[in-house]
This record gives sequence, structure tokens and C-alpha cells, in this order.
Amino acid sequence: RRAHPKTGWARIRRGQRCECIKQGPRTPTSRPSVTSQAIFQTRARANPLGLRKHAVTTFPRANPAMKRADILRDHAFRGDDLGVDLFDQIQAAVKVVKDATPLQPGVGVVLGSGLGAFADRLEDRTVLPYSDIPHFPTSGVPGHAGKLMLGKVQGVPCAVMAGRVHYYEGYPMDKVAFPVRVLAGLAVKTLVVTNAAGAVNPTFSPGDFMVIVDHINLTGANPLRGKNDERLGPRFPDMSAAYCQEGRKALHEAARRVGVTLREGVY
Repeated sequence: RRAHPKTGWARIRRGQRCECIKQGPRTPTSRPSVTSQAIFQTRARANPLGLRKHAVTTFPRANPAMKRADILRDHAFRGDDLGVDLFDQIQAAVKVVKDATPLQPGVGVVLGSGLGAFADRLEDRTVLPYSDIPHFPTSGVPGHAGKLMLGKVQGVPCAVMAGRVHYYEGYPMDKVAFPVRVLAGLAVKTLVVTNAAGAVNPTFSPGDFMVIVDHINLTGANPLRGKNDERLGPRFPDMSAAYCQEGRKALHEAARRVGVTLREGVY
């Protein structure tokens, strides 16, 4: 392998495969690493120079001018967290939250688009920006404040996530699920997840509220994929009743009390 002196790209022939690799610059926190890699399947006698150009999206590498906190966030965005074990990441985040407030929330609420005003109902609240919590991913989507708020709603201790990160932002699934795992580490037993979405049911109207009774994952990705850590839960959790039936009944009862039509559907 020999890198081109101007472009930095190198070609490696391995049997039936030709790899084009660009070496990244040395960073203050890591050894020289691959910033992007495009792998093209070719025949053994194919001419490597005849490969077509392909666009490769990469994450920016840290540079010496970046502060350490920025470098850590840069690595956290890519999901590597400098090799820190996932369980230890969660414990570090939980510790920061517990040090900020003595409140022990039993209910967690994830606020989706347009529901950020709910956080204003919290009494005696403590506000933690996501950027102040170790390993916590931050969202760049408009309408997502990026803050963890802890307080009480009608006397019930709650942890409210004002905004969340999404898989389409480029985060790996384990990072998308990381905040919920932190809530579990805070001993949250009831989780209420909200979002704004479209519907294919012709009987639904814009603005309708719907209770999710089940979901279908068509992304091909799952936060449970990979090596399992029993400290975080079983290899295959029970998904026969992923959405609590008692909780759904409570939502319907609350909707009747305030005169709101509540539908049910699969997400």
C-alpha cells in the first residue's frame, strides 16, 4: 500500500476485492486513523484505475485547535467515546444528574416536536443541558431544546427530556437509545414517549392524538444489536407487550376527562 502524495488515497488489492482508503490526520486523542473508506467489489483482473467515483460521507476529525471538551463531543457523536464501556458511560451520566438534584424521578417523559411547553409545568425544576452530561448526545433538530429537566408535576417526580436525537441525524442506534438508558439508571419505571408523525389511516385527521399499541421497525437497525451486557438487560427482552396496557387505559381515561378524542395505532 502506498498513499498518493497529493490526495492521500491508497489502493490495496486483496484477491477479488479492491479497497480505496484515505488516511486521516493524526489527532491529539488518537493514532492515525481512517476517516473514510469506500470498498468496491471488483474482479481479480479488473483495472483499479477504472473505478467510478463514489461520494463518501464522513465525520470531521478533531484538530489540535479543538478544546478537549469539543474533542470528546466529536468522538461521542461518532459513537466511539474513546473506548469507554457503555455501562460506564451510563453510570457517569447518571452520577452527574444525581449530583445536580436530590430528586428521584419515577416517571420519564420524552418530548417530541411541538410539545416543549410541557416542561414549563415542572415545579422546582433543575435544568441540565445535554452538553453538560457526559456521553449524552445532542440534537441539532429545530424545536428540540436539548435539555434534561427534573421536577414535579402535580407532586409526581419526573425527568423530562426536552428534545432527543434521531437515527437520521447520523447517530448509531446505541447513541439514540443512550438517554433512555440513563433514565433507567435514575430508577425511572414509567416512560412516556411522544412525537409528531403522519398517518396512512384515512380516518385520522391532522392534530389527532394516537396511543401507540405496537411498532414495526423497518430501519434494519436495533440498539440491542451487538455484544450484550447483562447489566443493561437480557439478550432478548419480552416484546409481546412493549407498550403497557395499564398505561394505555390511563391515557384513554385522561382523554375522556378533558374531552379529547384518542385513537390507537401502530407506529
